[in-house]
Amino acid sequence: MNNPLVSVIVPVYNSEKYIHNCINQILKQTYSNIELILVDDGSTDSSGEICESFTDDRIRYFKKPNGGASSARNYGLERAIGDYVYFIDSDDHISEDAIEIMLSAAEDNEADCIYIEADNYADSYDGKIKIGGFIRNNEYKTDKGKNLIVSYIENKDYHVPPFLFFIKRDLLEDLRFEEGIMLEDELFSFVLLMKAQKVVSLKKVLYFRRVRPGSVMTSSGKNRYRFNSISTVFEKIYEMYRNESDD
Repeated sequence: MNNPLVSVIVPVYNSEKYIHNCINQILKQTYSNIELILVDDGSTDSSGEICESFTDDRIRYFKKPNGGASSARNYGLERAIGDYVYFIDSDDHISEDAIEIMLSAAEDNEADCIYIEADNYADSYDGKIKIGGFIRNNEYKTDKGKNLIVSYIENKDYHVPPFLFFIKRDLLEDLRFEEGIMLEDELFSFVLLMKAQKVVSLKKVLYFRRVRPGSVMTSSGKNRYRFNSISTVFEKIYEMYRNESDD
């Protein structure tokens, strides 16, 4: 391994209860050659002050007007200079060796993308939140993403959150998150896998997602907004699939 730089992008929005722990756990990674890009997406609490309180020179802090998680991730992507990119949500955390494990898998296999597993947990469980996780039922051989995605879907192993993907930055040159819609993860992950020439399905739980009432992942949106988002996602997926079929 030739010590590649890994860009870790964290969108931050009103996460004062969790962001300190999230940053700490990233800085304590067993692999240290990282740039931590914190994108404060117009927080109105003390999240920004907490981010700025860290003095580690690997941190790059930006503050922008609120635009949503997709906008914040795109903002970070446009400023990332690493060889690889990884996304983390500000209220979650990863295992201390996560980046080292994902990077080793990427380098050893000359992969475009590493597809990991994640587990969910709740600070306090009241029976109203589905805990679950993003654990695949099967193991998969390394292959092109467009071949694997069919098997993932057939086996009910297809999960789309961005934190499941450790990505070579070259693959992201012309790929961004669709802004202004719900379900943007479905679109981003599908396009990512369709573009990736070599995907390693790493059957390891390296990410831990906090499930809490009122979070974006557990809140239901307005029906029209949701419908329009679903329509946009399906239209773009269909268009890409049709173009691939015509090649």
